[in-house]
Amino acid sequence: MTRRPGTPDAVFERADAATLALATVQLDVARLQQLLVFERTLRRLAPAGCSAEQTARAHAAAIAASGIASSDVEASLALLRRFAANRSLSASLTERLGRLHARAAHDPVAQEQAVEVRRRLVALEDALQGREDPETRRLLERHEPEILALFAVTSSGG
Repeated sequence: MTRRPGTPDAVFERADAATLALATVQLDVARLQQLLVFERTLRRLAPAGCSAEQTARAHAAAIAASGIASSDVEASLALLRRFAANRSLSASLTERLGRLHARAAHDPVAQEQAVEVRRRLVALEDALQGREDPETRRLLERHEPEILALFAVTSSGG
């Protein structure tokens, strides 16, 4: 079977989603709060550009302040980062779709772009639905503003 480079293969996408769903981290409110304390503490004590030694001390202090086991930090934080990145992308695509809709009535190119953006939004939402267990997803959505605010700093480099 031949497909264009960059075109996803639906069979592999489904398999990947199933594999990722098995590997997901499940969060409860207490663990989420620990992660947020960890991340806030780490950011406060290890600002961008600090030394490796300062970062190591800040990491140890963040572990102590949060009460989370060091072995549980990275996978759980990866979940929060991925959620924040996906929600930010979704918001950006939704904003772009709104702008395209305003032009689509009189611009055929904008109509085509709107269809593509809508397709990307649906694909993103499908991926999000398939990746996290429902309880974890609902918890993340309930705390979305705080998670986005915290991890927006990471994505801007500061």
